Amino acid sequence: MAATPTDLTLTERTGAEAHRICESLLRQSRATCVLLVGRDGALLDRHGFTDSLDGQTAAALASACYASTEALAQTVGEPSFRMFYQQGDTHHLQIHRIGEAALIVVVFDERTNAGLVRLIAESAASRLARLL
Repeated sequence: MAATPTDLTLTERTGAEAHRICESLLRQSRATCVLLVGRDGALLDRHGFTDSLDGQTAAALASACYASTEALAQTVGEPSFRMFYQQGDTHHLQIHRIGEAALIVVVFDERTNAGLVRLIAESAASRLARLL
């Protein structure tokens, strides 16, 4: 049975593999930080420069933001969006859906570009979806 948005837990094995995938995403994309988030808003893992980031608040907000984006997708006739992108003046983020149970949030700045982040994050999301 697939995990629902509120019951995702990581075992020691899946947690370690998810950690490796997220760490690789961070390194390859040159992102500032990567958060692995349950669809219920729970922060499952974090990587990169996160000292100034309240990870749990960011996770909850990302989950809520994704839920509203999913409702917007349905409004325009799509069952869901796999990813969305927010562009700021200096920091940007992409949120990718991982199956039905989780999200990956990638925060990056002008030192990398959105296309590179998207390519690497989509690969990571696919690997995480098979794992979780």
